[in-house]
Amino acid sequence: MAEENKTYLAVGKIIKAQREKAKMTQDDLAKKISVTAATISLYESGLRKPEMDKIKMISSALGTSEAVLLGIEADNADIDLALRSEKLDIHEINQVKDY
Repeated sequence: MAEENKTYLAVGKIIKAQREKAKMTQDDLAKKISVTAATISLYESGLRKPEMDKIKMISSALGTSEAVLLGIEADNADIDLALRSEKLDIHEINQVKDY
């Protein structure tokens, strides 16, 4: 379970980095995907797993790909920093990719 939580946290940090890159607040993003700002906060903090339909909506709202949000591909240093800041090992990074 702890590894799964790290995966959610890594995805959440990527969502946050992409949201900030898009110059959106949590409330802005929440309105675009029909959830509350509190839900966005839970995603970004790794306390809630966004379902794939929400990942698709978030990626569309942020103008990025699902692969970027899931850490499968990185389009900037912010994403790499988000993953490295969690000190994920290769196994954990692969779990993010398998998400």
